[in-house]
Amino acid sequence: MLTETTDKKFKWIYWSMVFLALGVISSPTVVSLFHILIAIPAILVFKDSYKEVKIPKSSWFLIALFGWGLISAFVNLDTLVKPGKAFQELKFYLFGWLFIYPLIYFAKNTSVWRWRRLLQILSFVIIVGFFVGISKAWFGFDPVKWRFGDYHIRSGGFTNYMRYGYASSFLFLLGLSMYFNREKIKNIVSGSKLIWAAVIFCFLAIGTAQTRGAVLGLLVALPFLLYRYRPRIAKGLVGLGFLFGITVVAASFTGVIKNRFINSLEQIGFKAPFEIDNEALEATMWFEEELMGNNMADFFHTRPTEYSKKNQSFDEDDLF
Repeated sequence: MLTETTDKKFKWIYWSMVFLALGVISSPTVVSLFHILIAIPAILVFKDSYKEVKIPKSSWFLIALFGWGLISAFVNLDTLVKPGKAFQELKFYLFGWLFIYPLIYFAKNTSVWRWRRLLQILSFVIIVGFFVGISKAWFGFDPVKWRFGDYHIRSGGFTNYMRYGYASSFLFLLGLSMYFNREKIKNIVSGSKLIWAAVIFCFLAIGTAQTRGAVLGLLVALPFLLYRYRPRIAKGLVGLGFLFGITVVAASFTGVIKNRFINSLEQIGFKAPFEIDNEALEATMWFEEELMGNNMADFFHTRPTEYSKKNQSFDEDDLF
C-alpha cells in the first residue's frame, strides 16, 4: 500500500504522464510540463531505489550517447553555430535515462484504470491531430485557429511535419508492440477500439507527413521488433532490404554518380574518360533531384528551407 509520501510522488508522476500523453504529438510546450513535474519525483525515486530497480541494459546507450555528444561538442567547439544550445540539448539523453526509474515505479503501483486513461488520452490526441494535419495540408484550413491559410503540403498534425512524422513512426512501433503483447495487457487494451484506431492513424500519418527520416526509422526498427515476435517476417524484410541496398548502390554507380564525376571533369576542362548509360541515368535522376531540390534556399535564407524552423513570409516591399 502506498504511504503518504509515496502517494505524493505517484500523483506527480501520474500527472506528468498525463501532460506527456497530451503533448507528445501535439505541443513541445505541453511536454515541457511533463519534464517539470516528473523531475523531482524522478530524483527521489532514484535516490530511494536505484540499487533495487533493474533498468534495461539498453538504457545505458543513452548514457553512451550523452558522453559521445559531449566529446563531439568539445572537439567541434570552434565550428558550432550555437555552442550553448549544443551542450544544452544533451540533457535529454540524461533525462531519458533518469526518467526510467519513476516510470518503473509508476508501473508497479498504478491501476489498470489509470493505464487505460493515459492510453485513451494519447489515442484521442493522435486521431484529432491526424485530421487537423490533413485539413491544413489538403484543404488549407486550420481547425484549431479556425481560419484558412497557406500551409505546407505535408501534414504536420498540430506541429510541423518533421516532428509529427518522427513521433508518428515511434508511436506506431509502440502500438505494434502492444498488439503483439495484447494477451499480456488485455485488461488494459481489451475492448478499446480507440487505442487500436490510433495505431492505424499513426501509420497513416507517416504517409501524410511525407518525412523520409520517419520512414527510414520505421524500416530500420521494424525488423528488430518483428525478429522478437515474427522472426520469419523479420528475416524476409532484412533480405529485401539488403537486395534493395545493392540495387541502389549499383544504380548509383551506373548513373548519377558517374554523371556527377563527368560533369566535374568537364567543368575544369577535362574530357569524359568513359560513357554514361543514359537509361540508368534517367532511372536514377531522382537521386539528384531529391538531393538538390530539398536544399534550395530562398532569397533571405542560406540554410535549406526544408530544415528552416523560423521561416517568415515577405511581401514585394521587402524583396524590392
